[in-house]
Amino acid sequence: MNNLKIELEKTKTLIPRYLVPENTRPSYYIHSGFVFTTLTHPYLQTIYGSNWENNPHTPFDFVNVWYDDVPEFVGQQVVVLSHALTSELTSDLEFNNELLRSVNEVKVKNLTHLYQMVETAMAKQSPKFLTFQLGSRNVTIVTDLEKARKEENMILKDNSIPAKASDDLLAVAVYNNNQNRHY
Repeated sequence: MNNLKIELEKTKTLIPRYLVPENTRPSYYIHSGFVFTTLTHPYLQTIYGSNWENNPHTPFDFVNVWYDDVPEFVGQQVVVLSHALTSELTSDLEFNNELLRSVNEVKVKNLTHLYQMVETAMAKQSPKFLTFQLGSRNVTIVTDLEKARKEENMILKDNSIPAKASDDLLAVAVYNNNQNRHY
């Protein structure tokens, strides 16, 4: 009789089941009135219910990531455009729950990467515009960095939000004029 040894390991997924550490608030980043966060089970359950995988209102992109995608590297996250806050910059736009694919044709690795790319561009004021590629429908949002800078504080104030990013992101170094700065 031959012995067969099979080692099992947990399936790795891009959508974490829990926020780690537990009882923490989700990370977020706001640019030009657009709120970005990471795709997690708690996020999906809050919006689409505990059976979100079978809810017909759950975006196909989200379900597809859950069933088909696996992490390509440690620290990879799925970043979503959660919603647009009310502001002059977003008045005619109705985006919510869209996967963020890239910024200026650079694939977004995680929320920290998004924060660093956008804040570096904001600090340098270059390029003048940022292009956000969303979901599988090839939807594109273009933001003007000068307008974003001018409106940022008003958007936060009007929506009673204390900061443009969660504390974990605000502690991240961002490139500015040949220096690393913490925002």
